[in-house]
Amino acid sequence: MISRKIFYIKTVIVLLILGGFIFYGANPILLKIRSKVISFFAPVYKINWKWWGKNDNSILLQEKERAIKALQFDLDVLHRENSSLKESLNLKTKSKFSSLKGSKVIFYSRDLGRDFLIIDLGDKEGVEVGNIVIDSKGVLVGVVQESNEDFSKVDMAYNPGRSFEAEIKSSGLRVLAEGAGSGEWYLKLIPPDTELKTNDLVSLVGGQFKSILLGEISETGYGDIFVESKARALFFPEHLDNVFVISQPK
Repeated sequence: MISRKIFYIKTVIVLLILGGFIFYGANPILLKIRSKVISFFAPVYKINWKWWGKNDNSILLQEKERAIKALQFDLDVLHRENSSLKESLNLKTKSKFSSLKGSKVIFYSRDLGRDFLIIDLGDKEGVEVGNIVIDSKGVLVGVVQESNEDFSKVDMAYNPGRSFEAEIKSSGLRVLAEGAGSGEWYLKLIPPDTELKTNDLVSLVGGQFKSILLGEISETGYGDIFVESKARALFFPEHLDNVFVISQPK
């Protein structure tokens, strides 16, 4: 038994010495042998590394999680685009306007207290200064201020200096909506005995525009001659993706 153990020990020592010559020797023959050995054991090394490597399982899980998140992001983008297209199609189907042109919002900007959109429709598509712009839900967005061949600049409807004849939907009361900036309008010419409620909807009036929502009442006030209140927009300009230009209303 002892002699057999000694034999095994000697064998291991010889193999270690040979291994040392093979892996640390500079002889061309030894280099070839070393290459063959490494190639032979490479698959086993990879398996062992994946199996025993420290934190390797966590790295693989992280890679899978990142791949899943990337796929989820793509699905979310597709879902948003699909929802937007459905809303746009629904608006076009129900539209009471003879010429409604869909457009993509290029970017939103604010300059000297006024909000603007740049859209990808221009003169070539028949867009003109003064055209009304609405979102995919039929809410008033703004008015075309400038137009060139391929793009247009939209001045937001709530910007100071803009005003619209409007109607409070719950009562049918006609009011004047003047732009207050920052997504709000002043509601003017309201009789002093008028009862207003917050969240009441306000729409435009006049022919084809009566189906366009302006916003909702956000503040109610009091006055001896006229009641001044406020309405707020039903959208956030920085979140707009698609809008529609009413170029030739009936």
